[in-house]
Amino acid sequence: ERQKTRQLEMEAVSKALAVLSGDDAHDLFTKTFNPALAQVSASTSSARRDAASKVLAAVAKKSNNPRLAALAYRVRLDAFERVKKAIDEMIEQLTKDKAAEIKHKDFCVDEFNTNQLQTEKKERE
Repeated sequence: ERQKTRQLEMEAVSKALAVLSGDDAHDLFTKTFNPALAQVSASTSSARRDAASKVLAAVAKKSNNPRLAALAYRVRLDAFERVKKAIDEMIEQLTKDKAAEIKHKDFCVDEFNTNQLQTEKKERE
């Protein structure tokens, strides 16, 4: 059943890719794409964060202050907090899925063994 489901998913994805990579989709995209709507603010805040980090690092080096150096490092890494949080959530979800799949596999193996024992008993009778 899982193999059937995965096969159907793969077929659906292939069909979606075929539709999205077709000439009609390309034409529609070029007609509706507006480059003025592209996100630019992230690059400015990233540039500001980098500049602040460099200033803090320079001052920390000049004054031999490890606290300022740590602060500069934290400012640089704070840009990735959302990414880290999303990755942690994904890992947590994958761990839960893994545990559920292991539990399901153990159940299937137990049922298979029980069924096999019952079949052998019936054959002996």
